[in-house]
Amino acid sequence: MVDTILKNEPEETGRTYTLRKMEAQDIAPLATIISKIGFKEFKACFDNPAVKTGMADGSLDLEKAGMAIMFDVVGIVIANIPKCIDDIFAFIASLTGMDIEEVKGLDLDVITEMIIDLFQKEEFKKVFRVASKLFK
Repeated sequence: MVDTILKNEPEETGRTYTLRKMEAQDIAPLATIISKIGFKEFKACFDNPAVKTGMADGSLDLEKAGMAIMFDVVGIVIANIPKCIDDIFAFIASLTGMDIEEVKGLDLDVITEMIIDLFQKEEFKKVFRVASKLFK
């Protein structure tokens, strides 16, 4: 099902790819990437003192907390890319409909934009919001 597509028109943004909506089938590749990066490192994203305080006293701004966590996740992913680069290429290929070799041959700015766009997808954010409940 492809009802929420992040499509970028080349003449407007320079982007020439479409990321399909993430679905249940994406759990396995995400789990593989997360396991190679290290679950403990992702868990540390949710140990943010401001997030914990906000959850405890009910003052947590979910959108701001989600953004803070997302930036931590992006930093962890970037630091651990060498451990899971082939899995990332395969995952991006599955989201774009490209083959893995096409993804590997993309210009660095294009693959970077794809990764940023992936992290900004609403369904990606929702996965991490739901996962954060494990650490309450």
